[in-house]
Amino acid sequence: MSRTAATVRPVPIPSPIRGLDRFRRARPVAWRTAGYTIAAVFATGVGAFAGQEVQASWGRWAAGGYVLAALVTSLWRHTAAPFTATAVALAGAVVAPLVWMVTGGRGMSTVGMGPLTVIKRAGRLLLESGSPYLTMDRLTGPESLNPYGPPLAVFGLPHALGLDGWAGNPRTWFVLSAVLLGYAALRRVHADRPLWRLAAAFASPVLALPVVLGSTDLPVLGLLALGIALLSRALPHHPPAGTATGRPGDRPTAAVPGPVAGPAPGLPDRPPTTAAPGPQADRAATSLDTLILAGAALGVACAMKATALPAALVLIPLLLARAGWRPALTFATSGALVAVASAALTAPAMLADSRDLVHNVVMFPLRLTAQQTTAASPMPGQVVAADGSGGRLLMIGLLAAAMAAAVAYLWRRPARTAPAAVMQMAVIWSLIFTLAPSTRYGYFVYPLLMLGLRNMFRDRGPSREQRDEPRPAHATSIASISA
Repeated sequence: MSRTAATVRPVPIPSPIRGLDRFRRARPVAWRTAGYTIAAVFATGVGAFAGQEVQASWGRWAAGGYVLAALVTSLWRHTAAPFTATAVALAGAVVAPLVWMVTGGRGMSTVGMGPLTVIKRAGRLLLESGSPYLTMDRLTGPESLNPYGPPLAVFGLPHALGLDGWAGNPRTWFVLSAVLLGYAALRRVHADRPLWRLAAAFASPVLALPVVLGSTDLPVLGLLALGIALLSRALPHHPPAGTATGRPGDRPTAAVPGPVAGPAPGLPDRPPTTAAPGPQADRAATSLDTLILAGAALGVACAMKATALPAALVLIPLLLARAGWRPALTFATSGALVAVASAALTAPAMLADSRDLVHNVVMFPLRLTAQQTTAASPMPGQVVAADGSGGRLLMIGLLAAAMAAAVAYLWRRPARTAPAAVMQMAVIWSLIFTLAPSTRYGYFVYPLLMLGLRNMFRDRGPSREQRDEPRPAHATSIASISA
């Protein structure tokens, strides 16, 4: 008789940027220098060609900071060089432009910072009427509409309550929330030197420019980062039992013919033993709590801005593949309940009449209202939709078809790790912002940040608790006996 064994393992997903990863690890100084150089070129272009004065001001300040950071990185061979370069870049790209705005740049145009005005008005309306939206009979132009979800109005409450200056500026609370959420995400994945990594992220153009402009995406991005970080540490190391790969839709593994299990000849039967409750029960409870928290973070993000929804399209199939339908249902249910609850708490008047909510959050971004959005970019969806109603309907149809195709693909080929999941999110967001009837360059902060976070969510292998878990039957060696 001959005995053969086969072990079922998930198929690794190839990375399109694996070569860049190897270069980053092999030559870190050259990698950081190249990054600061590219950032300096980008900032110089913004400073020279931006049509908005506040963006041009950022570009001029940031370009100098990035050039100095590149010089420090390439010329100073010291262990403190990476930290010093990050501090220089952060000072030039964030601190200096913000200080200039409240000192010598007070008279410059605030075009490009319209979201701050919208959020301030939303906070005031929330206190006055229980709704962050103007009624349709009070709409006078695109600036009077609010395309954001109700929970973002919370950031306008300090100004509505009478606070002035930095304390009443929604930008302050956007940045503070993003910093705290980002730090919590880094700590959750046990990142090395989390404060430095957080500072480096905010020093990059991907986050520095949104900080200066007061982007409403900052708290949403922070919630997404925290939710994915929580989920990445709660994933089991093995696919769920009953499937060969853990992929949604896979058939259960077939039983392998062989001898019937039983006592060895000449030995008495042993009574079955029942394992006493131990650390695994505590770990199961912890994983359940983590799933609920991760779903809650994603739910609030989706309630703030619909741009966070693609994350759910990726993470739910990921959970189905790695953990099974119960954890996936727990995650999705907690996210949906928290999204509805947060929207209801921050817009209680919408419970009686949701027409204003739909008009502002759904129809306005799709260009289906009399007041047309001022968002402008050369993206195909924007260009075609601006030609008329036929173009708008065409791009809405293409966008819906693309999302349906993405859902079908994610169901059949789900991500298996957090790094693969953020790569899928980056692709889906890029597709959406290319086809959307109204889009801005700033929306691409979502896929760009996901690319940057890929290394943060790199699969570090099973944790100590996961290594102690028993392997499921399908993941162990399957012995087949042939004569």
